[in-house]
Amino acid sequence: SALDAQQPFYFYLTLANSRQVVHIPTQDFDPTAFRPALDNALKRFASGFARTVALSVPPVQQEMARFSLGGPTFDNLERLVAGNYNLRLEDLRDGAVDPEADILAVVAPGELDEAAVFAIDQFLMRGGTVLLATSPYTAELSGGQLKLQDWHSGLHDWLQHNGLSVGETLVLDSRSAAFPAPVLRRSGEYEFRDMQLVDYPYFIDLRPPGLSPDHPVTANLPQLTMAWASPVTVRPDTGRRSEVLLRSSSGAWLSDSPDIAPRPEGMVQSGDGGGRDTAGVHTLGVTVAGRFDSWFAGRELPVVDSEASPTARGLLRRSPESARIVLFASNDFMDDQVLQSVVSATGTQYLGPLELFMNTLDWALQDDDLLQIRSRGHFNRTLPPMERRAQLALESINYALSLLWLLLLAAYSGAYRLWRRRRYRRALGL
Repeated sequence: SALDAQQPFYFYLTLANSRQVVHIPTQDFDPTAFRPALDNALKRFASGFARTVALSVPPVQQEMARFSLGGPTFDNLERLVAGNYNLRLEDLRDGAVDPEADILAVVAPGELDEAAVFAIDQFLMRGGTVLLATSPYTAELSGGQLKLQDWHSGLHDWLQHNGLSVGETLVLDSRSAAFPAPVLRRSGEYEFRDMQLVDYPYFIDLRPPGLSPDHPVTANLPQLTMAWASPVTVRPDTGRRSEVLLRSSSGAWLSDSPDIAPRPEGMVQSGDGGGRDTAGVHTLGVTVAGRFDSWFAGRELPVVDSEASPTARGLLRRSPESARIVLFASNDFMDDQVLQSVVSATGTQYLGPLELFMNTLDWALQDDDLLQIRSRGHFNRTLPPMERRAQLALESINYALSLLWLLLLAAYSGAYRLWRRRRYRRALGL
């Protein structure tokens, strides 16, 4: 479109190849800033300049996603990773991971077949880091109803082979975050659905020492909300190094009840979840490093059509010492809808789970500069957890101090006007 034409036009530049599209920023129209922006975009296509993250997330059915159905979605996570690293959206069904990938992240895996498990296994055998966010359950919030759904990852046996297991229960904690719960209100013959903030034990409020203060991934995170998480167990006889990243408080317990709907009158208490007395600290996130043996050693390899699959080149049976598994036992804590519900409850932007994920990438890829500064801007005003009575007392004190300040201002203003009036009267000899 001509510049003098009476119609809008768009100035938008991108670079693309068969695998990715990179946007070149042009908002300020500064000629001197264009060359650095172009150079940074070109570096995304060259090896060695930027690290590559292979990310596997559940396929999204757009028609169902509009009604919050069909499983969790991770648009916010994809945008954040793409803004810091070269992002490859990985389809594991071909039995291979992009050879340029520096790390493999598998979020909320569902019904993975043998070829997909083979791709994950062989990436680990090459000495890579596999970042997993998985649990046997996922939650769906649709039409004001919250339901718990079974979510079979296909990784249960593979994780157990590598000394890790995710319990088929959910962790509830007395130290929890708020959740906007729908409440029915009657007025005459009519019913109205209101939203009310309630303490929701399935939204675990993690703070140090629940966030390990000694590990680089969590050292700079003052707070994290872990949604619908399951307990993790690490087998101690593997000879590998393991570290706990996330753990609940001592007031946590387990439940296998499918009823996870929030209630204003309160949820079940410790010991009521499935008839079990499971109160205590539960592990929610770990990292395990060392030598791993392939799950497929001595087994028949899966049939994969892709010629690029490692099955065409043979099987790696054992990993080097650099291999690592990082496991967070939740499908939903980075879900777009969960992040939005936390925003609704707090009234502010919340990026805690995404910052945890990005810190993990920075640590695994040894990007220490980003790891030190990433979370400072988002958590510098985090308040400590309080009981409801303490919150009401603090709120009352704030109101009282505000009223006292207004009275002092009114008294000062009145005294100042009286002083000026007397001064003018003396000056006029009245």
